[in-house]
Parts: sequence; C-alpha cells; structure tokens
Amino acid sequence: MDNVLRPALTHWNKVANIRAFWWPVSILVVAGPPFLFERLAQYSYLAHNGLFFFFSGQRFSFDIYYLAFSTAAVAFYTKDLVRSWMANMVSISLLIFFFFAGCDPKLCYSSGPDGFESVRDWLFFSSEILATTYAGWLVSKAGAATRWQRLLASGGTFYAISFYPVMLNLAGVRILASSNQVVFPLFLSLLSILVVVSFSEGRAGRFAVVPILSVGLVLFSSLGMVSQYYSEALPTFVTILVSATAGAGVAVLLSSGESELSHRIRKSRIPITLAVVFVVITTVVVFPDAAVGYVTSYSGGSMPSGYTYGLSLYAGGFMSSTPMIRPKAVGLQVAFGPNDSSHIPQGGFLAAGIEVHSADCCTDGIDYGYKFDALLWSNGSQSIVGDVWKTCDSNAGCGGHTWKVLLFHHIEPLGGLNSNGSLNLVLKWVDHSVEWSYSSASSNRTVAIFSAPASDNAAFNAGWDGPQNPYPGGAFFFQFGVSALTQPSKGWSVLLTCPSVYWNGAWTCVSHAQTLQGDQSYWKALWRWGEFFPDVKAVANAPMHSFVLEGGGPEMGSFTSLW
Repeated sequence: MDNVLRPALTHWNKVANIRAFWWPVSILVVAGPPFLFERLAQYSYLAHNGLFFFFSGQRFSFDIYYLAFSTAAVAFYTKDLVRSWMANMVSISLLIFFFFAGCDPKLCYSSGPDGFESVRDWLFFSSEILATTYAGWLVSKAGAATRWQRLLASGGTFYAISFYPVMLNLAGVRILASSNQVVFPLFLSLLSILVVVSFSEGRAGRFAVVPILSVGLVLFSSLGMVSQYYSEALPTFVTILVSATAGAGVAVLLSSGESELSHRIRKSRIPITLAVVFVVITTVVVFPDAAVGYVTSYSGGSMPSGYTYGLSLYAGGFMSSTPMIRPKAVGLQVAFGPNDSSHIPQGGFLAAGIEVHSADCCTDGIDYGYKFDALLWSNGSQSIVGDVWKTCDSNAGCGGHTWKVLLFHHIEPLGGLNSNGSLNLVLKWVDHSVEWSYSSASSNRTVAIFSAPASDNAAFNAGWDGPQNPYPGGAFFFQFGVSALTQPSKGWSVLLTCPSVYWNGAWTCVSHAQTLQGDQSYWKALWRWGEFFPDVKAVANAPMHSFVLEGGGPEMGSFTSLW
C-alpha cells in the first residue's frame, strides 16, 4: 500500500507547491512592472527630473497595454480561466490600492471631483482584464467556455472599449468634433452588435442585456463626476443607453436567423480589433475636441452646486514671450466699439477679457483656469464675470480620463460706464486667494475673492514653455481675447490694450504676443477656452502693445505676430 500511495502523494505535493508558487509569481508578473513604472514617475517628480513628464504622461497608456498583454499571458500559460481571473483581479486591486491609498499623500492619485476616481479606475482595469484574460485563455485552446464565463468576458469587453468615448462625452468633449453626434452613437451601437454576436454563440437573446448593463455601470459610476451639470449631461446619458440598446436589438435580429453576417462576426477577431483601433485613434491619434464652455446659468452662489453652459466662439492673442514666468497678477485694458451692442443677437453678449493658467502643485494632469471678462449685452448693458475651472487631462494622476469642475463663478452688472469706455481688468494673487478687480474713469473696486485650493500653486503661468516657436496644440498659458455664444453680425470691434503681467515687482506689457483662434486656444494639454470664431480679423498697433478685433474679416488665423 505504501508503494502505491507514495508516488501519488509525491505528485500531489508537487502540484500543491507549484500552485502555491504560481500565485505570487503571476501577481508579480502582472502588477510588478506598472508599480515600478509608477515609482519611476514618483522618483522623477521628487528629484525634479525632466523625465517626470514623460513617465507621468505615459504611465496610464503603459498600464493599459502592459496589463492587457500580461493578463492574457497568464491565462495562456495557465490554461485555467477562473484561476487566472482571480489572480489578475488581485493584481489590479493591489495596484489601485498602491496608487490611491498606500502611498505618500503628496504622490497619491487624485480621488477626482467626487471622490470615486479609484472606483472608476478599478472598474475600468477589471473590465479590461476580464476581456484580455479570456482572450489569452481562448488562444491556449484549453476548452470550451461556459455561458457565465462568456457573459463576464463580453461585459468586460464592452465596458473597457466603450469607457473612454463615454467618459469623454460625459465631460462635454467631442471625439470627432462636428461628427460626434453621429459617430459616437453609431460606434456604441456597432460595438453592441459585435459584442453580443461574438460571445453569444447563436443565442443573442441571452446576451442582449450585456451592453446595456455594462454601459449602465459606466454611467452609474460617473454620476458624481457630472453632478454640477446633470441637465447638460442628461441627453448624453439617453443617447448612450438608446445606442447600446438599439445595437443589442439588432444583434438579436441578426442572430435569430443565423445569418451569414452574424456567423462571420462570431468567427472573426477583426471586428473587435477594429473597435479597439477606433478608440485609440479617436482618443490618442486625433485630439478630442475639449472646451470648458461658457457658463449660462448657475445655482449655489459663487461656489456653484450646479450650472449650465454653452460652447463659445473665441478669438484673441496669447503671450508668446520666453521663458515662461509665474507672475502674481495679470491684467488687460478692454474697450468695446460705440455700436457693438447693435451687432449682438437678441439676448446674447460679446465678452472681452483675460484667461490664465495656474498649475496644481502635486498631481500632474490637474490644472486651474482663471477667467475674467467684461460682457456687453445686446441691450447695451454691461456685466463683469469671473470663473475658475479645475480640469483633468487624460493623465493617470487624476483618473486617466477627462473631467471638469466649476470651482467659482461670479457675475454682476456693471453700472456707470459708457458702453465704449475703457475698463482695466486685473486678476491678482493675495496670499493664497485670487482677487478680481477692475478700474475705469469713474470707479476702482475689487468685485470677487476666491480662496484657492491648497494644492493650487499661488501664482499664474504666463509665456511660452516650449523648446521652439509656439506651435499648434501647444499650451498657451496667458490668453486675452473675445468670446460669444452666437456670432455677432459684421461691424463690431473691441480694443485690447497692454495685456500685462506683474513680475519682479512691476507691471509690464507682455513683450511678445501672437494671434490665437479658438480651435488653438489650449491653456493646457487638452482643454481650450472656445471654438473657432469665424470672420474675425486682428489689427495690431505694436508700439502701443494693443490690437483691435473686428467682425467682418479677412479671417485671422493663429500664430501671427501682433508685436
């Protein structure tokens, strides 16, 4: 009996030891490189090394691609789908913990506008590994998947592929500019068809709910992110759900008769691959169209709890001087033309003012945009308005996807001033607060004060921070120009004089300035102040450091020298 049991026990011990060893090895293989990549980014930040921006900017992409490859490899070599899923889930959970909680508070990822960024990241990467682990297991040809395994894999596939386009649209960002209203819902519908047909094995009815539940989970996880502008986001919510549902319905119809098309989709990996390629192209290769918008109404006082917005037209100039400086204050003198109000559409406005950037001290990807405008309304009255935006690019430090928060909004009527009288606008840091003040021939007053977040550097950024002349897609920190929600008729004019910075204890007009159209009005990597403003020309008076923006053309472009 001993001779019979000994070989069996020896074999069992070998298997047990291998499995006990397999868990830490697989977790180390999956989680180790992303953790080390993040540590390199943190070390570069603490050492003030210029490589920080490379590591910081690439870490989320590295995580996506490496985790896809490594989790598939684990399943391929293990040939055990459930065990691979479990190990890979542990790896993802450890990474999320180390990135958001088990870290130096100064180096941790931001929890986002609602405190749930870690949840959104965990859901995204978990869905990714459900799909990639399943793909690696399929390639190993270890066996046939059960219905529940296919359900989980299909849900992960839809969630992971749809995540970026959905989050961009919820943030008010268009993935293909003017085509977004057609391309985005069509993409979701086609993705629903592909996922349902590919995973259902001819029983699409049982899988039709997968796209709806998956995208519903994306929407549910983003409720806090869009809490300030629910009314603006609601049509997007409806479009997303209707598109996913419509695609699922078409998939059921295609599969009901076992059509040749459904058979080809089910047997080919090309359709899902094309969906992934589409997401990469529209979020990495082609820059999404992201403008913060112009506030049209709000609630909750100067610290808004809710607001509505519209995408504004924008044209003006920017400080192109080098090197970049960090002034404590910026200013501009503006004057509307004598008949400008007659060219403004009923109920509309023409705004003129300054826009300037301020950086977060610690989280790459988070920045603050400060805005100060004088508004001329169609009835000839004037107002002044100040805004503060907090935004995230698609950087891992703030969640890996875009979001925006309106931190501050103040608007009040401006009385006692001729519609074409000059107005000096000033944005100024005082300790860790920002003041909006103006002066005219008849008055001089501070109109609003904002206590900045502790992580906001107590200074603005101004000037060009590039290795060469300003170029399309660059970040133009200090801008000055005009905005409108609807285009005025020809004949209006606005004089902008001496855009200035308070630097080294003195006010000076910026030494170099260039024109800038709304489609290039980037104040950081992704976000802009507005859209292209048609039929606007700029007439510069270089000795006076001033220029006039006029409606009627010839149409100005970007990066033409003003002085």
